[in-house]
Amino acid sequence: MPSVANYFTRGAGISHITKLLSGVSQQREMPPYARHTFKDWFGVRPSIDTGKPVILFADTFNNYFRPNIGKAAVEVLEWGGYRPIVPMQPLCCARPMYDIGMLKGAKRLLQDVMQALDPYVQEGIPIIGLEPACVASFRDELPNLFPKDPRARRLAKNTFLFSEFLAKQKDFEPPALQQKAIVHAHCHHYAIIGTDTEKDLLGRMGLDFDLLDSGCCDMAGVFGFEGRHYEVSMRAGERVLLPAV
Repeated sequence: MPSVANYFTRGAGISHITKLLSGVSQQREMPPYARHTFKDWFGVRPSIDTGKPVILFADTFNNYFRPNIGKAAVEVLEWGGYRPIVPMQPLCCARPMYDIGMLKGAKRLLQDVMQALDPYVQEGIPIIGLEPACVASFRDELPNLFPKDPRARRLAKNTFLFSEFLAKQKDFEPPALQQKAIVHAHCHHYAIIGTDTEKDLLGRMGLDFDLLDSGCCDMAGVFGFEGRHYEVSMRAGERVLLPAV
């Protein structure tokens, strides 16, 4: 099915029609679905029984589009002495739904998340996310949408961004990376999580980095894909980030 989906969203000629029907700007290139998801890979790899357990939350984008990021995260966690656990049921942070006002549907998705993850949280196992928007959803919107549910408060307090989690582990020594880099922080990374631990971890690695004061990358979820927003989104990206890249 990934090849079928990619044909309609990226194939010559047919992708023009797909974008036209869905309101996507013709100037945008749709991200390709991976041939195998991150969860597919994780489900068949040899299991490891040693190390401190952590939950690695497989967000929708990294699971279906960029599984190599999830694989790299597993490698780093295992190298650091942790045992990643990936819940296999389909879970979503619900941001795509409540961002456009679909609160009932979003709450259903978040109920599924709390039901699946709360048993781990109660055992003291931290939840680690790779996508700042998902981590911010659990830390900010979740307790606001469920103010009387103790599961929401527990999950909010025990969810960490990947870099944030590693930076807080006193016994974790990251490998050296003697390179230069441009670092762009996600909007929700700035707003909810902050970048202090990110800078600390990258500094400990010896990375010569420039953390851009770039504001928005110009995509903002589906905003930058929508045809009517293309020009505005490009102006946002061209403000700092795109020229730096």
